[in-house]
Amino acid sequence: MKRILHISTVHPSHDNRIHYKECRSLSTEDYDLKLLLQVEKDGMLDGLDHIKLGPFSGRLNRFVKGSWEVWSKVRKLKPALIHFHDPELMFVAVCIRLLGVKVVYDVHEDLPKQLLYKKWIPKIVRYPLSGLVRILEAFCSSFFQAIVVATEDIAQKFPESKTVVLRNFPLIDLELEPSKHLPREELNLIYAGGLTKVRGIAELIEALGQVKSEVRLTLIGKWSSEEYRLHCESFVGYSKVDYLGFMTMKEVYEHIANADVGIGTLKPIRNYLTSLPVKAFEYMLQGKPMILSNFDYWQHMFWGTAHFVDPNRPEEIAHAIDALASDPEKRRSMGEVGFAKVRDEYNWEVESQKLLDLYKRLLP
Repeated sequence: MKRILHISTVHPSHDNRIHYKECRSLSTEDYDLKLLLQVEKDGMLDGLDHIKLGPFSGRLNRFVKGSWEVWSKVRKLKPALIHFHDPELMFVAVCIRLLGVKVVYDVHEDLPKQLLYKKWIPKIVRYPLSGLVRILEAFCSSFFQAIVVATEDIAQKFPESKTVVLRNFPLIDLELEPSKHLPREELNLIYAGGLTKVRGIAELIEALGQVKSEVRLTLIGKWSSEEYRLHCESFVGYSKVDYLGFMTMKEVYEHIANADVGIGTLKPIRNYLTSLPVKAFEYMLQGKPMILSNFDYWQHMFWGTAHFVDPNRPEEIAHAIDALASDPEKRRSMGEVGFAKVRDEYNWEVESQKLLDLYKRLLP
């Protein structure tokens, strides 16, 4: 039985992509699978074999100590393949490749792009640092057998011949049915996620003040700052908001099931333009129509399931809300199209086959 290691010094033990999707899928195959993560102790966790890394304090400590721990444990465990998930492990992964171990680099996000928006990095340094990281990533990746990426946009940075796009589609119950659309006087909108400026919460609440229909917005999440919370509460439209704070995923799903329309009006920052909004899939799973930002990629992915708007224009958002409030048949149709897309294509059960096929090629 060939041993494979999934390794991360950054992601938590119950990371959705690593634990519940990739490793759960691989655990159904004939591999000796182990996860090297920051856990309290070695042992089985949710049916998967975990090996303790860390704990680490701070970025520098995690980079230095984490790389050394990974190197030491890989030499001891002697895997046929490692699958690592953090850019900061690129250098140690190159060293591991030189031992003859096959290496898969899993790129969850576009790090060079992200660095352009990191507030803890001085602005004057961001562009040269981003360029340097892009060069280092390309150099290190030339040593690896395969690159797994989360979006088509990230895939463009790497050689097509060894790159697999493994999108973060949701895990679904194939027996699931969309929740019922309950007749009521008020349209129940829902937004669940980070309550931040770049996620367009202020514009959404401002739009509520311009809406002509009877609506309520269920708002779930944590405010990025007290200042931003007070700013959003200053709009007239906040009188139509039911703020519930942070909630568990189970509780969020219950509120989505009771809603009429899901909202995802994120601002057009570079990292969002080609991202896959997880919440959109959660709305679709429940058969809910959506109001989404009019990014080209989102319109391609979610056409027929949503009303697309400029997230910087509250009047457009208000118009979309009124349009859906006055057309229950349109809401039902959009919800059905969305549910069918998730059931038939946009789900992990379909997407995971790419990962299993990759491993069969690398470990025949």
